[in-house]
Amino acid sequence: MAAFTKRSGFEEGALEEDVEGLKPLAGLLKKKSRRGFWQKRYFQLANNYMNYYDSDKKKKLLASLCLAEVLDAELVDPHEGIFTVLCAPHEVMTFKAADADEAAAWIENVIHRRNFFEDMEDSDDSDRSRKKKKKDKKKD
Repeated sequence: MAAFTKRSGFEEGALEEDVEGLKPLAGLLKKKSRRGFWQKRYFQLANNYMNYYDSDKKKKLLASLCLAEVLDAELVDPHEGIFTVLCAPHEVMTFKAADADEAAAWIENVIHRRNFFEDMEDSDDSDRSRKKKKKDKKKD
């Protein structure tokens, strides 16, 4: 399964306004294609998604990555601003930022958002579990 979902399979959160408290991040990055070519794309982090467009005009959303699928992100070449995002044991995406600082900002934001939404989901699960236990106690 490809990490980025093409237009037809987007989740609602990919295009919604960010939840409060998340630092926005958007800008031009180069994405390495499956054929090994660098493609300039406009990326934007929105909620639990990394979306990319054909340009900064954001008229055509090309694909979206659910950050819940991200296992890790790391800087691999500080001199070139190259970083990778690992989504499955064999699904590695490579990006090139303007410099190491910009790459680090993307890495930090991707990981922060993944953890933020993972924690929210865990909290929702524990709330549902507590409510179910209360309901079960009332039955007894």
